[in-house]
Amino acid sequence: MLLSLAVISARPVAAQFSGAIHTTLPDGTKENLFPSKPKVYFTGGSQNDKANGLPDGRYYFQVTDPSGAVLLSNDPAKCRQVVVSDSKIAGAFDPVTLGVEPPGTPLDTTNCEHASTRHESEQRHEIDDRHEFEPRHESEPGWRPDEIREHVSVQLGGAFGVCAVGATTPDVFCDTPNPGGEYKMWLIAQSSAIRDCNPTVNSDQVSLTFDRKCAKTHNFKIRRSAIAHVSVCKFNDANGDGLLNSGELPISGWPITATVPTSSNVTLRSDNQAGTSVTAKTDSTGCVSFAVSGIPDDKHVTVKLTEGSETKWTQTAPANGVYDASGHPAISGPTTV
Repeated sequence: MLLSLAVISARPVAAQFSGAIHTTLPDGTKENLFPSKPKVYFTGGSQNDKANGLPDGRYYFQVTDPSGAVLLSNDPAKCRQVVVSDSKIAGAFDPVTLGVEPPGTPLDTTNCEHASTRHESEQRHEIDDRHEFEPRHESEPGWRPDEIREHVSVQLGGAFGVCAVGATTPDVFCDTPNPGGEYKMWLIAQSSAIRDCNPTVNSDQVSLTFDRKCAKTHNFKIRRSAIAHVSVCKFNDANGDGLLNSGELPISGWPITATVPTSSNVTLRSDNQAGTSVTAKTDSTGCVSFAVSGIPDDKHVTVKLTEGSETKWTQTAPANGVYDASGHPAISGPTTV
């Protein structure tokens, strides 16, 4: 659903950049270490109750590696915009309706919409002139009642483009080359917020050229999940005993399909393919390997292996069934990888 709301156009201010930005979970909780890319949201406003917030107007946002040299956002720059109103982020900007997306809008790659959420936070204030370092208990007079403030968080990723390597295609943003899994997000002011800031969209429609004094940054990390591998080998079982014996030759070019449940949030990869179902052919050694990523620490995931049928061949092993990580028939429970 789109809310056709006119953008509040603030009077351009001098090129000073007050306010702060933070990465959050979808529920608005501030966080710097995330379990996965889709969980990374951001919000912005004042650093604290006494500080100024962000200048009202429109901003671009993007993701890079920590140095800022490698752009990891892969959707069009026009889709990566937010509106600041009353010194805080009011929501994602819709380049089609030229309005503010209503908080709660889900990710919609077709209509160039980043997801957003609305959340509330409590704020307390003292109402007398007691010295700031003099302690006060909340039960004492002098505290105003809790003040509920609304904030909006916008999803950082957009899942429009293709990543060259190391990520599902498409992904919400590309993998960082940083070995520690660190990323940098940027909030880049447009001239409606700061008069002297005029970022331009480059010819690729994704990257931006801008003055770094017109940007605020915030670093965050994503936990690197362990990667498991499932390998399958085909060979000519000349004596039909179901075992690989000396002198028995590998069979290349045999199609093998690996599949995981779509609800598992696990990704399979082989060659240049990625997804929940991937087909690849055995190589000159008779083998093919599938990488499996995104398996939670406390979960088991079943990988279903299906081989293509070829004429003039008879399968001798293995029998249909469930096998454990060592390739032995599982007594109970799912296959682990």
